[in-house]
Amino acid sequence: MKTTIAKTSFATLAALAFFGLQTLAAPTPSDPIAEQFFPPEMLQQARQEIGFTEAQQDWLRQKIEEVSARAQELQQRLQREVEALAEVAKPDRVEEAKLLAQLDKVLDAERAVKHLQLATLVAIKNQLTPEQQARLRSLRGQLVAQAGEAASQQAGLKTRLEGKIKRIHAAVQQWQEGGRDPSAVGQIMQEFEPLMKLGKHKEAEAVLDRALSELGIGAAPKAGAQADPNPRPASK
Repeated sequence: MKTTIAKTSFATLAALAFFGLQTLAAPTPSDPIAEQFFPPEMLQQARQEIGFTEAQQDWLRQKIEEVSARAQELQQRLQREVEALAEVAKPDRVEEAKLLAQLDKVLDAERAVKHLQLATLVAIKNQLTPEQQARLRSLRGQLVAQAGEAASQQAGLKTRLEGKIKRIHAAVQQWQEGGRDPSAVGQIMQEFEPLMKLGKHKEAEAVLDRALSELGIGAAPKAGAQADPNPRPASK
């Protein structure tokens, strides 16, 4: 049973990591610095309109893979420094010098993240021809609106997937506490991570729905309704 739970937890972490791994955010109209650059998602959306070549796409793909790995390291470092800052601030009497020294470490970690982001944007801009950049500037308003809509859809998907994963974990825990074997659920959940990596979000959500069905859980309860604390056994 421990192996099953480990696999299920790994699937959860994979989902959260997928949504937590941020590429560079789209610029907002009120940011005069960000307006000078073109984030990766903008290039992907407008690749046909600007004549984004296959060689440029290969370069961008390799660059994002490189940056993503480094970004994960920096985000983990930043998280550690923030947690350490919280620990220093916890006592009733705070050592000011120690707190400020740790704050400097947090700011250094944040600075490293910003340096990586800006350096990546500069590298991307330098790969574009003046004509491509001009076309992107003229398309920016339309692309920002499309990016906002896509972000809204992704946020909805994220919320939906996280909710289903939490329900699966809670039900699996109940099964374990009741002496039942949730190994079938663990086998189903092994399909989740590969589909997420391939960007097959609908198929990945269908895996969660199968796991919920195996646990005897139907659709999510409506707002204000009480969830059944004792889900029915799955039919054999």
